[in-house]
Amino acid sequence: MITLHTTDGPARSSWWGRPIEDCFRDQVRLRPGATAVVDGEEHFSYQELFARSVAVARGLVAVGVQRETLVGMAFERSAQAIVAMLGIVLAGGAYLPINPSYPARRIAQILRASGGHLVLCPSGGAAAIKSVAPAEVDVREIDEVMAHGGDPHEFASPAVPAGRSPLAYVMYTSGSTGEPKGVMVEHAGILRLVKDTDYIDFSPANRVLHAAALEFDASTLEVWGALLNGARLCVVDQETTVVPARFAAALRENGITNLLAHRAAVPPDRGRGPGHPRAAAHAGDRRRRGVARPCMPGAGAQSSAADLQRLRPDREHDVYHGLPHRARP
Repeated sequence: MITLHTTDGPARSSWWGRPIEDCFRDQVRLRPGATAVVDGEEHFSYQELFARSVAVARGLVAVGVQRETLVGMAFERSAQAIVAMLGIVLAGGAYLPINPSYPARRIAQILRASGGHLVLCPSGGAAAIKSVAPAEVDVREIDEVMAHGGDPHEFASPAVPAGRSPLAYVMYTSGSTGEPKGVMVEHAGILRLVKDTDYIDFSPANRVLHAAALEFDASTLEVWGALLNGARLCVVDQETTVVPARFAAALRENGITNLLAHRAAVPPDRGRGPGHPRAAAHAGDRRRRGVARPCMPGAGAQSSAADLQRLRPDREHDVYHGLPHRARP
């Protein structure tokens, strides 16, 4: 058993010893009819999301995906991308997010460096990736891979390695200071970040905004924070994230309670904001303590803000305002 140690309370048991697909299955069993993902007019319940993801997992297993097989996913942020991500994880694989709008040279560079030989794309998206991918990479559209049929609850993910946590995903750095490097994150890192949290509330009552790019590690907090805790994940497109009026409308219309924002996304000097998030976490530039509260209507005992500049699933973190000071495996 692995325990989480904090400086302001006793050690507590954690979820780190389990694969994330089992934690997702827990939520499917507990609340199959609850809404899991909203993307515009597209809504999936936990059961629907699970069934679609298992269809992808079956197809991936059929083409040779095993535990820790690296599978690229060239998707924009969308409900379909969440299905692909879960499908890869349920198949035992590790996902490699690739922004399809990246320059061709960068996509090819990531695929060569990672050594991955399979990439999933959205419907109609394979041709663009095939044109830049190395010849040995198999590029498939998600509809081509999905293998429907059978009870999804009968699908079994591969066994986990003995004595360690399996690889969950690989993300490549921006390369702004040199050659882009792949960062490998295990299942335990994700679970440490989003289960039994005391820095932000994740519960079935929450509606979590998904506004981060999939290749940015903030998406880990958004996606898995919602889906491993029975919350609703609300997807917004890129234009919404950069147009303040649309962003404000998205917060209102989706009833967002949890959001992760870059410093510029929630300006501290504009009084009470238009949305009603109960918890706002800030990534990127460091903010002064409490600076987000004016942007959070009704801020008070039910609201919280945290600076996540140093909160990462693959390293220790030491961040103020209720976060665990040290998390040690």
